[in-house]
Amino acid sequence: SRVPAFRYNNRPLVSMGASKRHLSLFIMYGESLRKHRDDLSAYDTSNTVIRFPRDKPLPAVLVRKLVKARLAEIE
Repeated sequence: SRVPAFRYNNRPLVSMGASKRHLSLFIMYGESLRKHRDDLSAYDTSNTVIRFPRDKPLPAVLVRKLVKARLAEIE
């Protein structure tokens, strides 16, 4: 299935998804999730995705941190 995605310099930056049970923030590629695993310990994660309950959104500070890390990877 396809999910909405943001691109930067013609490369995938982040994407979002929704299911019946959770929402997802996809950090498309790179090492951002691994490097920030301590910040993400409260969430269900895999190589490229953070899953979280609909009623408990990710903190904006954390999203900004991950997006900035991903931007730096692309640069």
